[in-house]
Amino acid sequence: MAMSKKLKTGILMGLISGLAFAFLMALFQQYKEGEPFDLFKFLFHFVFVGLFQGFVFGRNPKAKEER
Repeated sequence: MAMSKKLKTGILMGLISGLAFAFLMALFQQYKEGEPFDLFKFLFHFVFVGLFQGFVFGRNPKAKEER
C-alpha cells in the first residue's frame, strides 16, 4: 500500500510545523516566563499543533486545483 504524495506532504508539513511551534513555545516559556523546560508541554505542542497543521495542509483547496 503506497502513500500518496498528498499524504506524505501533509505528514511532513505537520512534523515540521509542530516541531517548530513546540521549539518556539519552549524558548518563550523558558526565557520570558522563567519556567524550566517541560517535556510534557513540548510533546503536547508538537503532537497537537502538528496534527492540526498536517490536517489543514492536507485539505488545502489549492491541491485540488493542481490535479
